[in-house]
Amino acid sequence: MGIDKNKKDCILVEAASKFAQWGFKKTSMDEIAKAAGVAKGTLYLVSKSKEELFYQVLTRQLRRWDMEVLEDIDPSAPADQQLLQASQRSIENMSKYPLIRDFFFGKYQSLIPSIKAKIPELRTLSLGPIREILQTGIRQGTFKEDLNVEQVANILLDLMTATFLFHMNAQTSMEDLREREETAFDLIFNGIKA
Repeated sequence: MGIDKNKKDCILVEAASKFAQWGFKKTSMDEIAKAAGVAKGTLYLVSKSKEELFYQVLTRQLRRWDMEVLEDIDPSAPADQQLLQASQRSIENMSKYPLIRDFFFGKYQSLIPSIKAKIPELRTLSLGPIREILQTGIRQGTFKEDLNVEQVANILLDLMTATFLFHMNAQTSMEDLREREETAFDLIFNGIKA
């Protein structure tokens, strides 16, 4: 037996809200069901467990994040500028999507061991916009034809994640993060040679 798409969306939205508000451990399926206005049994039509529901919420939010990043990109702009724009949009999204931010910071891997096995899948979702921009850059002639898109996308995601991880705190302003990203991309594209 399936579930209506609108009802499923409502459940995922409310689950995201409750997980962000109270954290994974403190959020109960009862609270999510109540917030979504459905019977608790209806939640189990969406997922088999709280862990699986959480994973669905993460996946949904990562897809939305990616869509927002891609919507901001002007495909006629040089790909190096597109990468910087995408990175800066991701910085802004950190406050908009706290579950994704906490996922990137490794908060859930110890709380939800089943998530650990799914990290590669979630990471692959995060690579989508970067891959697309790199491929655009190859078509534009901005990037080398023989660029290893997969490896470069992974390295760029690692650099962005490390920047968030080490520098996103109460003492670091959004402007500081943007400046750090600009410097990182300048280093990548122009190196340090005179």
